[in-house]
Amino acid sequence: MPVRYEVAQAHLARTASIQTVRWNEELRMVDHNDFFSRASGTLVNVVDPTNVMYHARTPFNAEYTALRNDVADDLAWLARHWG
Repeated sequence: MPVRYEVAQAHLARTASIQTVRWNEELRMVDHNDFFSRASGTLVNVVDPTNVMYHARTPFNAEYTALRNDVADDLAWLARHWG
């Protein structure tokens, strides 16, 4: 496979299905991984076993790392709602 940089992720799902999983846009940084755990068994994933990709997060991309680690807004939201 060719190496592609800065490729946007795309997920396709019916709105009603996504709403059953629950997603809070204000917690998007801290809730990302848990969303997929909650979606297991609710959303159908289509996988092509002949198409294998490796998603590597490079520690050398400081801008990307800073963005992924910036959870201050999420934590502030949690503090306001759950104390």
